[in-house]
Amino acid sequence: MTSDSSSKLRLLCVINKPPTPQSSGSRVRLHHLLEGFASEFLVDTVLVGRWDESERAATQVVTSGRVEVVRQLRCRANRPNAVLTDLLFGTRWRAWDVPATKRLLQEYVAATAPDVVWASGCWAAPVLPWRAGVPIVVDLQHDERRSVVDDVLAAPTVRALVRALSEAPARLWAEAQVVRKATGITTAGAAVRAARTPHAVVVDNGASPLPISTRAPETGHILFVGNLHYSPNRDGIVWFLREVLPRVKSRLPFVYVSVVGDGNERLGIHAPPDVRFYGFVPSLSEFYRSAEVVVAPLRRGSGTKTKVLEAMAQSVPVVTTPVGIEGLDVRHEVHILVATTSAEFADAIIDSLLHPNLSLARARAAYVHVTSQFNWVSAQQRSAGSVRQAAERGCWSPSGKKTRPA
Repeated sequence: MTSDSSSKLRLLCVINKPPTPQSSGSRVRLHHLLEGFASEFLVDTVLVGRWDESERAATQVVTSGRVEVVRQLRCRANRPNAVLTDLLFGTRWRAWDVPATKRLLQEYVAATAPDVVWASGCWAAPVLPWRAGVPIVVDLQHDERRSVVDDVLAAPTVRALVRALSEAPARLWAEAQVVRKATGITTAGAAVRAARTPHAVVVDNGASPLPISTRAPETGHILFVGNLHYSPNRDGIVWFLREVLPRVKSRLPFVYVSVVGDGNERLGIHAPPDVRFYGFVPSLSEFYRSAEVVVAPLRRGSGTKTKVLEAMAQSVPVVTTPVGIEGLDVRHEVHILVATTSAEFADAIIDSLLHPNLSLARARAAYVHVTSQFNWVSAQQRSAGSVRQAAERGCWSPSGKKTRPA
């Protein structure tokens, strides 16, 4: 792209969360992709939701363009569409007036006349301007069908099961809308089902490497990093604390665990004294430097796991599950240790702690693999390329026929 701003595409990004603070893998991805767009295009951003001025300003720093807030309009409690919204669009839009929100977004699109609209997930399907004659690209980080099945099967209570079942139709409908109507799709890994559609581009997550020489591991320090508002992370750490950690401590009683990530109040368990909860922290560098092993006990979820990539990029030995390595092209006992059952997971941790030289060799192999194959510069280039392709391809009419851009 030339530096002349008059020749740059005008991109409108529609997001439902600010890219900072980077408290979750989805925010990390959003931050880097928006940063890449800002260097390639003229970017306007719409935050859909009830965001304050500080969040709007933080987004503006990343995108270097205008940031507007299209507020989701609440339904009145006595209006029938408050109930219908839950049934049709799921709890992501609970009690919001979807038609009114869509109308506000369409008015903004008409006023700004973007060349392409980019949305940060299929959450936006109910309000995107599909009939506005503008190419639309949607970034999908998860496989909704698989996530729905996981949420139903892993529901811890009857209430959670009822909620998962009631949300399922809306979630599947939203993904189907995106696959059918979007001009372009980007996916966080080839494991996402939508990656198999003809107009999809795989944009793997990246990681920011930490030099190996800065490592200073503390004996017995086990680290878990993850946003605990995300149910697969919550399910994984509860399983680890209940089923895996007692097996490890029976042989290595000196170990202790650091759990870093927002939402630990939602775990609903009484953790032993050698498990320390830190909540969200702005920088993870000190935790990665001191950890002897990082655990990612994921039993469900889809897409490329940002935290697994980050741990390998910090040259820390990692123990995870088959779910944790999906899309990463890593090998068991070469780059990482992979375990399925609680006994296997405990044995893998014990092996990592008792054989530090082998663990270091695996960590270095993983570091080389990740830094060469997964980086944010490549992700930004592929995502920007999908936007350009969408602009050249034009939008799709409701009948499914292609319409060339004016």
